[in-house]
This record gives sequence, C-alpha cells and structure tokens, in this order.
Amino acid sequence: MSPLTIGLRMTVVTILALALQTTLFADVRVAGVAPEIVLAVAVISGFVAGPHRGAFAAFWMGLAYDILLDIPTGLAALTFCLVAYGAGLAGEVAFRPTWWFASGSCAVASGLGVVALAVVSTLVGRDLAAESLLTLILGVALLNALFAPAIMAVVRWSYGRPHELRAAT
Repeated sequence: MSPLTIGLRMTVVTILALALQTTLFADVRVAGVAPEIVLAVAVISGFVAGPHRGAFAAFWMGLAYDILLDIPTGLAALTFCLVAYGAGLAGEVAFRPTWWFASGSCAVASGLGVVALAVVSTLVGRDLAAESLLTLILGVALLNALFAPAIMAVVRWSYGRPHELRAAT
C-alpha cells in the first residue's frame, strides 16, 4: 500500500477518533472518567506500525488534539509521540501478539500516557484534571483496553495489514 493511501486512511481514523472524543465521550463517562480514544489510536498505531511510523502518526494525532482542545500546543503531540514510540518497541518484542496482549499493552501505555500528560502539564503550569490522578489513570487504562480490539482492527485497516500486526522487515 502506498504511503499516500496510508496517510489518507490515518487522517480519516484521526478525524473519527477526534469526533468521537469530543462528542460522544465528552458526555459518556464511567466513574467520572472518559476514555481517551485519540490516545488509544496513537498507542495502537505504534503497536501496529512500529515505533518510528507510529510515533510520527501519533505526533500528528496529538497536534490535532491540541488544536481542537484548549491546551498548550504540542502538549498532547509530545506525549502521544513518546507513548506510541514505547508501544511500538513493545510490539517489536512480542512475536505474533494476541488481542489480549494488545489490550493489556494499550492499557499500560494509556496509563503511562496520562501520567506523562500530567507531568508535562504540570511543567507548563496547567493542571490536567480536577479528579484524582490515580482514578484518571486507572479509568483511562481500563476503558482504552476495552476499546483496543476495535481500534486495532481500524488501525490495521489503515496500514493495510488486516491479518498481521506488522510485516516482517
């Protein structure tokens, strides 16, 4: 599949994730916590496409998220890029990972993403959320893990890899 096709598909996936995040999941919360769909897509992109391509895609997803929300530009972009890179490294370690491995990895990476976002937010003088940070971390990790299999299918489609996580190079 050509890089242009992958880029167009990932743009569609990013717009869909942003739309879901800012509409449906802005109001639907579990214990006061909403899933971070854009973060989950960024993590799964790293997992599916590898650390470098996943981090590149996650950076642009994070930048779009920054622009859409009222947070300092580059905050989510930096965080999503780092988390996707880490998820990509985890994906390289796992040979033929199963769906539950992907869900678990998405949960861990999403929790780490919330922590990283909180740390970077604090460094620039903004509070991430009014809720307890531990509740936010656990809630986002659990909710993103539940959505991970569906997100995995969509991201695999966008990279043109419906049957495997990543082609051997």
